[in-house]
Amino acid sequence: MSVLGATGWTFLVTAGLLLLWSIVIAARPARAEDETTGFMCQALAYLLGLFGILRLHGPDISIREFVGMRRTSWWFLPIGLALGVVASVGADIAYTAITHRFPVDDGPALVDIFRATRAGGRVLIAVEIAVAGPLIEELIFRGALFRPLRRTVAPLVTVVVTAVLFTLTHLFWQKFGPILVVGVCLGLVRTWSGSLFASWALHAAFNAAGVISAFVELQRGAALEVPEANKIPAAVVCVVVAVGLMALARLVGTRSSLAADARTKDE
Repeated sequence: MSVLGATGWTFLVTAGLLLLWSIVIAARPARAEDETTGFMCQALAYLLGLFGILRLHGPDISIREFVGMRRTSWWFLPIGLALGVVASVGADIAYTAITHRFPVDDGPALVDIFRATRAGGRVLIAVEIAVAGPLIEELIFRGALFRPLRRTVAPLVTVVVTAVLFTLTHLFWQKFGPILVVGVCLGLVRTWSGSLFASWALHAAFNAAGVISAFVELQRGAALEVPEANKIPAAVVCVVVAVGLMALARLVGTRSSLAADARTKDE
């Protein structure tokens, strides 16, 4: 797969999502702000894209193998979870600073969605955001697109291209900077580990941190956020810790025989 091909597939998947969403909203306007409906549209569009890419680029390979759902060093799980939480805090600080200068209406806050939803619905939304959503996105960007790209361009190019395409699907340009950094981290962890499970853990922790923050705010009645006076020091700490965790992930990748074996299957 070429870079242009990966871009085309991303466009098709995103267009499919928007088309499905438009059809649903036209039929049921009340669903316009329903989190579960949005997730179902995304899941359907992304899975159709996944099967389309598989049919074209890996018709004789199992889905599991094609997307890289394979064993690697167990160290990538705690590293990915920790990195996801740190990245979430840092991204939130950066996004808050950007939107303070360039405001954007990106829909209701998660805590407001929780307030308008019953307990069972909150659990469902939390699972969609923290577990299922990251899996669906990783299946496309660090799975279906990653392996075909990896076989035609250098590993670093694969990481950057998938990160950029992942970033562009988030629509609001105010999110591009933080999401691009996270996307690069996801791609590097996927590369070093040779497994989609590692990037999924990072992505899930990143989203879960926001879900937990919303639940805490719902219970306390006050947002769980870094005080304004401490945001710059906190951002510096996040960067230092994130760099340290990435270095640890790279070290594990070079020393683990499981990770080395997993990486060969992407080549």
